[in-house]
Formats: sequence, C-alpha cells, structure tokens
Amino acid sequence: ITYGMTVPHKYECVCFDKKYVHIEGQPNALLLHPGNILMQSIIDELQQRYKDNLEQCTLLIDRTGQDDKVRMLYYILSDINDATTNNHGHPRLASRRLAFIEMYEDGTAVNSGIAPYLDYEPATEKEYSWVKRNLPNLWTVDDDEKQIEEYATTKLVPLHLDEVSHIRNEIVNKTKAAVENRLKREIRRQDTILAKAREDKRAGVKGAEGRISQAQNRIEELSIRLKYRLEELSRQKTLS
Repeated sequence: ITYGMTVPHKYECVCFDKKYVHIEGQPNALLLHPGNILMQSIIDELQQRYKDNLEQCTLLIDRTGQDDKVRMLYYILSDINDATTNNHGHPRLASRRLAFIEMYEDGTAVNSGIAPYLDYEPATEKEYSWVKRNLPNLWTVDDDEKQIEEYATTKLVPLHLDEVSHIRNEIVNKTKAAVENRLKREIRRQDTILAKAREDKRAGVKGAEGRISQAQNRIEELSIRLKYRLEELSRQKTLS
C-alpha cells in the first residue's frame, strides 16, 4: 500500500524477534518490523479503517504518579520521502515514524517518547464522573492541534530527518562505491577486449570487426547503466 509493493497472499512463518528467524528444523521466519511491507500494510489498513476512532478523544489515567497534571496526548505520523518514485509514480517512502506529544493546559508541549500510553489505564466510571464534575472546561482541542503541528514540524520532524539522512547516506555511499567498482572494472575489461580486437583487425584476423562492435556496444551499455545508477543513488540521498 505505502511502498507500492505487493504483499504476498501467504507467509510460511513470521516472528517479531530476530532470534526466532532461524530455528533448527523449522522454516526460516520473516521478521516483522517497522518498515516491513506486511506490517506497514496492516498499519496503513488499520489507520484507514479506524481513522475516525483514532481522532476521537478518550480518558486515560496515569497511575505511575510521576505527573498528576492534566494533559492531552497526541500521536503524529512523520514520513520521510526520497527523490525516487515507486511503481505508482509516488515519492518513495524512506521512513515512517509514529511519535507522541503531550500538551499541558498551559500550552507546554513535550515529546512523550515511543509509547507513553502503555503506562496509562482506562478511567473507571468513578474517575470519569469526577473529571466531568471537576474539569468541565478542558481547553480547546482545535487550538492545541495547531501548536502540536508547529512543535512536530520544528522539533520532532527535523530530528527524524537527520537520523534517516545519516543512515541513508552511509548505505548509499557504500552502494555507490560497490556499483562504481563493479561497473568500472567491467568497462576496463571491455576496453582491453576492444583494444585487442582492433589489433586483430589491423593484423587481418577474421571476425575482429564483429568483436569491435560487440565491445563498443557493451562499453556504451555499461556507461549508461553506471550513469543511471549514480543518478538514482543521488536521488535516494535527497530526503524531504
């Protein structure tokens, strides 16, 4: 869905921990992780199907005792794309991150980490009644959303972009070096073949003309492929 790739209809075995990928006597398992096409497709489908539910508020209680102030918990999706396109012609997704921000009544926004809701519990009926009696006028959510967007844009998204850029640059640089080494080595080999074929032609060796044409075509093909791959790798480093 997101990546422009097709999800297989059936998987023999999957797991959530890499230590279970290879187990003796068992088929190798597919590791499900953020970015995996199967997991990402499921997340996308759930978001599309339950979008309205996710946008509705609910009351949760933080029983850790670390903070007794009323706050609003928001989640945001931060997408980083590169300059290439997928099979559908859309920008290719390089990274997607789910982040959580909490907004206090005074307007202070804080990064809540990976999954703060794991420490929260649904309110009991007694607690819900108390909130309705004692906190009847919670601040306006619409105003908060503007501040949340600004906080995410100025604080969280740049960090996400920097992290992805660092990782992507390392991967692309290694790939670029390998591509250049492999293709340029083959071009040099074809240059040697071309030079030998030209010598044979001058010496009147039969079939030399055909080998010259083959080598020239191969060198041109490899040069075009090298140029295309380097341009593609450059686009992969361009993130937004």
